[in-house]
Amino acid sequence: MDKGNMIKKSQAFRELLAPEPAKWGSAVNDVLDALRWSGYEAMINVYLLTDLDSSPDPDFTTDSWEPDSVWCFPLDDEDNVIGDLSVFMYDLLFKVLPTGAPDYLHEVLRRASEEGRMAWLGFEGYFYIDRLLTDDVASQIYGVCGHGGTPHVALDRRELVDPAWIETIRRHRRMLDLAA
Repeated sequence: MDKGNMIKKSQAFRELLAPEPAKWGSAVNDVLDALRWSGYEAMINVYLLTDLDSSPDPDFTTDSWEPDSVWCFPLDDEDNVIGDLSVFMYDLLFKVLPTGAPDYLHEVLRRASEEGRMAWLGFEGYFYIDRLLTDDVASQIYGVCGHGGTPHVALDRRELVDPAWIETIRRHRRMLDLAA
């Protein structure tokens, strides 16, 4: 993607997630609308923290949902923030967004977290390893699940900035025993 498109995309996300109640839509559509920026019906970004050097291959297909394509990207840890761990980002692309998105997002988190230490859903372009699951990016993360844990999903922008959601993200970061 060229730099111009990346800048437009970042500006669109900032506007979409601006904490101004007048811009907020219905609860479930808030996050789902943000996933439709790419020209596809939706792109869901799944992040996976794992002990593996090569990318795990979670199955993101369910009875109701099948991504049109799945792309996996290793994310660099140039400052050695996560030590021997690796982070992979999966782009799940959908031309047609089926119904039941909240259930699907829970299932994606559950399946991905089985393949590593932690899985989370975040908006495209927000991620920096040095701010992995920190308070300042909590509003850009709309789902999280630790290995063997219960998936947590927030689909309303008000929920994404709520102190309870920030504490959920903080709690998951503490599970990783990373520096503050």
